[in-house]
Amino acid sequence: MEWIADGDASARASSRVYAVERTAFQNVMVVELVSLGKTLIIDGKVQSSLYDEYVYHESLVHPPLIAHGSPEKVLILGGGEGATLREVLRYKSVREVHMVDIDEKVIDFSKKFLFEWHRGSFDDPRAKVIIGDGRKFVEDAVARGEKYDAVIIDLVDPLVGGPAVHLYTRDFYQLIKQLIGEDGVMVTQATSPILYQRMYAIILNTIASVFSIARPYATYIRSYNGIWGFIFGSEKTDPLNFKSEDIDARIKSKLKTSQELKFYDGLTHEMLFKLPKNIRDSLKLYKEISTDDSPKYLEI
Repeated sequence: MEWIADGDASARASSRVYAVERTAFQNVMVVELVSLGKTLIIDGKVQSSLYDEYVYHESLVHPPLIAHGSPEKVLILGGGEGATLREVLRYKSVREVHMVDIDEKVIDFSKKFLFEWHRGSFDDPRAKVIIGDGRKFVEDAVARGEKYDAVIIDLVDPLVGGPAVHLYTRDFYQLIKQLIGEDGVMVTQATSPILYQRMYAIILNTIASVFSIARPYATYIRSYNGIWGFIFGSEKTDPLNFKSEDIDARIKSKLKTSQELKFYDGLTHEMLFKLPKNIRDSLKLYKEISTDDSPKYLEI
C-alpha cells in the first residue's frame, strides 16, 4: 500500500518478496509486484519497477546529456539501482562517472536482485561508486575546485525526516552551480506535477532562483501513479533550443549503438517539455523556494 495523500492510496499485490530490511537511513524492499514485475520500494514508495524503469531513467538522463553534447565527467547523486549509471555510460564521450549513494544496502540489493537495471554498469572501469552523503560529497568537491560537465540528481523525494530534504534547497543548488560552471548542465527528479503540485513548483522555483535557465518537463510513468516531473538547470544550455531532428542526430552520433533507447528520441524530447495548460497554470500558483534554513518537504 503506497500512500499518495490523505485518503488516497495505491494498493498492489506482491507475488514474491526478495528482500526486506531497515537500513540506517530507510526501509528498503525488493519485491515482485503482480502488475509491475520486480520492484524496488523505499520508505513505502515505489522507486523503480521492471515494467517501466527505462521510461524514468531515459527521461532523467538523456535530455540534459544530449543537450550538453559531449559530457566527459558526470556526477550522479543517488541512483542506487544502477540504471541511471547505465544510461550515462551509453555516451561515447564519458570518461568518468562518480555515483554517490548514502545507502550501501540499496546498492547491495541492486547488485543481487536488479541486474536488469544496472546490466553490469557497476563494473564499468569508468564508474566509481562512493558510499556517502551526497550533500557532503558536493561540498567537499566544491572546496577542492572539482568540476563536472553534468550532475544528475536521482534521489528519493524530499520527505520529512528523510535523507534527501537538504538536497532540494537553494543552498544545495548553488553548490551544484559551482560544480558545473558556465557550460555544465544539471537535472533532478522533482516529484509529480499532478500529485504534488506545490512541491514540484517549489523545486522549479528553487532551481530558477539559482540558474539562468530552469526548464520543467514531465512524462507518464505508471509505476508512479501518473505524471512524473523533472527539472533541468543550466547557465547557457537550453533544451528547448533543440528540434526533433537535432536530438535524433545527436543520439546517433553521441551514443553507443549496442542497445537502442526504448523511450527517448527527438519527438519524445519535444513532448517532454510541452507541459499541458493545467500544469503550467498550477506552477504559477506557488512562489515558495526551499532553503537550508526553511526546507520544504512532502507531508505524506
